[in-house]
Amino acid sequence: MSAENTKKTDFPEDKIGHKTFTIILIYLNDLNDNPVKFLINFIQYQLEENQNNYTFIDHIHAEDIDKNNQIIYKIHSDDFYQIKDFIDLKSNGSLYTKISFDREQINKLEFRIIANDSLYTDIISIEIFILDQNDNKPMIINQSPFCYIYNTTNSNQNIRLQLEGYDPDENDNGNISFSMINPSSMNIILYSNGTLIVPSLYHEYTFDIYLKDNGKSKILSSIYKNFILLIVSNKSECQNYSILSSIQFDQRTFIYFISIILISLACFTIIILIICCFYFLQRHTRLKSLNNKTATNLTPSFSSSLNEDAENDTLLISSPSPQFTAMTTVSISTTTTNDSTRLTTFTDRATTNKSSSLSSSSSATYVKMSHSFEDEIL
Repeated sequence: MSAENTKKTDFPEDKIGHKTFTIILIYLNDLNDNPVKFLINFIQYQLEENQNNYTFIDHIHAEDIDKNNQIIYKIHSDDFYQIKDFIDLKSNGSLYTKISFDREQINKLEFRIIANDSLYTDIISIEIFILDQNDNKPMIINQSPFCYIYNTTNSNQNIRLQLEGYDPDENDNGNISFSMINPSSMNIILYSNGTLIVPSLYHEYTFDIYLKDNGKSKILSSIYKNFILLIVSNKSECQNYSILSSIQFDQRTFIYFISIILISLACFTIIILIICCFYFLQRHTRLKSLNNKTATNLTPSFSSSLNEDAENDTLLISSPSPQFTAMTTVSISTTTTNDSTRLTTFTDRATTNKSSSLSSSSSATYVKMSHSFEDEIL
């Protein structure tokens, strides 16, 4: 039972007649001794397709006589993974959609909801029907060219054909009506149910087929232009016509194809011109750089060795050589005596010393002059 407050008043009295009173309050604590209960065990909802995400459906409610226990709602574990992407149930019982439904893909959802007051549980079954909206255009099933093999045994009768259409919507939204526009011959008739009447002649007919549904809220339609009907005598004629029609280009398709080729050629030509200009510019820059390069200055250097006590004096002349050749040494020695003067010249080619302080990429020419005195001091 629910918790209640009980009020009791006592009036004690003594021998003289004095009275007094006191108020006694008795609190009754509620126990969870009543099960949670749904008033019904099945609810059916109808929801139109193409609704927004998180559309509110209803608030699920269960009764519990016990007042102090909160009821928690959740989807049954056996049904949870089947509808977790479509339905969202809050713990307080609020039911929402997660997606916008398309009836042509999902037309019904079924699951169970559990109410739990921490001790007792109850289950209710939920069924949601997705109602159709007229959101699909009618389509024709027959392909163009539509080929009919005519049997001449019934040459006195008109040819009766049946065109078929399809609309995935249901009821009136999916009912299709046929009509014909711009026929190539006035002798052909197309009824609203798709029945086509043509003369019993071998011939090619072209016309536009107009389809519309009978939707109540709105009407959707489709048109198929230049539908071709062939009345032939054998199947091979149909196959030959299909092959020829497959390799023929529509005028707009041909213009589009030629435009793509011309644009591709123009882009290729521009790329080639850019590459050529870049190449000649680089070549011109390289030639200009070579012409502006100055010749290397060759500056000779001199060194001398004078020794007062020596009989020979030496003068070295060094000049860098632009050729990568071995070092060349030219020595000129002059010796003076009392009676005569000797002039000795010799040339010697020596190999380059790797430990020399001179650069390995150049060679030098040395001239050595020696002057010798026997009787006098220079």
